[in-house]
Amino acid sequence: LPVVILAAHTLLMPAPYELKHIANKGLRLAYGHWPGDGPTVLCLHGLTANHRSFHYLATALQAAGYNVLAM
Repeated sequence: LPVVILAAHTLLMPAPYELKHIANKGLRLAYGHWPGDGPTVLCLHGLTANHRSFHYLATALQAAGYNVLAM
């Protein structure tokens, strides 16, 4: 898997994303989707965070061609 490296001086504005939902057996989960044509990367947050924690990372991955899902 290629590694995406951003220089410290790189200004990367967050890309717009789609907020989507999935439901199964009474559980409804929200996730952010940054569409791309490449492989899918799934970003999972820890306690007290949400999909927006990955906004800058997802933007960089999307710019590199990845399809990004963050929950």
